[in-house]
Amino acid sequence: MAGPVREIVIGFLANGATGADLPALAGPRSTTGSPSASPAASPAASVPAAPNGIALYAKWCASCHGASGMGDGPDARRLPVAPARHADAAAMSKRPDDSLYDVIAVGGPPYGRSARMPAFGATLSSSEIRALVAQIRLLCKCQGPAWSRHGAGK
Repeated sequence: MAGPVREIVIGFLANGATGADLPALAGPRSTTGSPSASPAASPAASVPAAPNGIALYAKWCASCHGASGMGDGPDARRLPVAPARHADAAAMSKRPDDSLYDVIAVGGPPYGRSARMPAFGATLSSSEIRALVAQIRLLCKCQGPAWSRHGAGK
């Protein structure tokens, strides 16, 4: 962890800050350890925008999985194994979000999926991978199995 992220985490932990305090902590720090007031360090400038799942999917996934998630992207016909059909609610509802995340991050082989499914964990941030998982859920119009959902069993 380096730079501003490190400062935010240290400030958060050291000062007992709440999540609402995070934008303020991203600004320059004074020698007393409290955030300094700087007109250049506005909260909007210090908080990155949420990743756009549609754009990420178009850039990284659609060439194989198809723009609408039907497994019919322009590169699909050259693959030895058909890509997952992200729009297939029956198939995708069997896969928990953490499984989708893991396959996107580390690629297909560790999970018994196609060796042609690349690992994106070094290319995409965790928030970008989560945005892709959310986009897959939009394409299939489904959720993962009930046992895997937050709050299941409560």
